[in-house]
This record gives sequence, structure tokens and C-alpha cells, in this order.
Amino acid sequence: MAKIKITQEQYNKIILHEQASRSTLLNETTHDVVLGIAKLAGLKLTGTNEIMAKAALENVKTLGFIKSTLEDEKKMKELIKKFEEKGMNEPESFLAKNAESIIQKYNEYSKSDKLDFIAKTNLKELDSK
Repeated sequence: MAKIKITQEQYNKIILHEQASRSTLLNETTHDVVLGIAKLAGLKLTGTNEIMAKAALENVKTLGFIKSTLEDEKKMKELIKKFEEKGMNEPESFLAKNAESIIQKYNEYSKSDKLDFIAKTNLKELDSK
């Protein structure tokens, strides 16, 4: 591959553009994860949110993000913040109460990459916090 020379200013613009595109992707993915987990937990969704939640649960990549969120305590805290930003009262207890449903429904949607005790433990511990 041929090498090219660019100025520092061009390099900075490339970096800023790359960071902006990653941020947008992260925000879209985060929204899909929140909707997917809400659907798994049995939250009643309507309209566009319902359609987006179903699409998120049919997407293998989004299911992977959901799994990593449920298995990581730091990501769980971020998820709870997102639910609170959307106006949900006591999302910790809601997720803890619906832990079994979340695990079961996730495993139905995911054909190969199943959730295990780590996600269940993280969800159940939310109620004690």
C-alpha cells in the first residue's frame, strides 16, 4: 500500500471525524440495548420503540452487546442510569424482579451465546443495592 503524507490539521480532522462516528454508533447501539433489555424484562413498549426492540433482539451483534451489558457491573450501572433518564422509577428493583424472565427470553432469542449465572447474579444483586 502506498504511503501518503498529510498535515497535522488533516490528521486532527480525521481523528475528530472518527471519534464522532464512533460516538454516534455507540449512542445508537446503547439505545438498542436499552430497548432490547426493556423488552426482555417485559416492559410494555409501543410504536417505534416496540419495532426497534424486536429488531434489536433479532440482531446478533446487539444481542452480544446486551449479554456484555448484563454480565458487567459497570455497564449495568450505566443501563440503570439510562432507564432513570427515560423516567423509570426504581429500575434496579424492576430488573431484579424480572431477572429470570430476562435470562429466559434472552436465551430464546440467542441460539448459541447463552446467558449464565453471572448475568443472573448481577441482576439479582440490583435489588439489594
